[in-house]
Amino acid sequence: MHHSIFTDSTISAMTSLESTLLDTATAYMQVFTTLEPDTITSIQTDDYEHTFAPASLSLPGPFNREQYAAHITSLRGFLRSFPVRFKRVWPNASQRQVLIWAESEAEFLESIKAKSTEEDWTFQGEYMWLLTMNESGDKVKQVLEFLDSKKAEQMRALIFKAMDKQKDL
Repeated sequence: MHHSIFTDSTISAMTSLESTLLDTATAYMQVFTTLEPDTITSIQTDDYEHTFAPASLSLPGPFNREQYAAHITSLRGFLRSFPVRFKRVWPNASQRQVLIWAESEAEFLESIKAKSTEEDWTFQGEYMWLLTMNESGDKVKQVLEFLDSKKAEQMRALIFKAMDKQKDL
């Protein structure tokens, strides 16, 4: 006979919560495709906090909800989109967390890429996000975004180049 510390209803509840956590995480990550902060406003808690890591990159933050919205909005000055593709996802119902290993590709605005070769503006990054949700799992309370340090430096150089080109437009 198989003995488990979980009852069938507990397992069902955990599975349901995991599903909610994954749905929330997937919805949250859409902000990088749209670059519209309103995409995630409804699934962020009022006390939302976003932290970038590692500290060696000297990135700004942590950001509250309004500051993170401003950050996302600022990306639209030089990016059309920054779609994220999940490589692997680990939901943790007991901690109300989802760990996401993902990659992305920056899609710079055509006006910025003009008079340059496509390769000059190619950027693909790799990331780890740890999303901590509220009790019900339907809102994001805290995000730890861990960036690929080497790629982040390349992206920073591209952003400065893009900002420089924006001045000429």
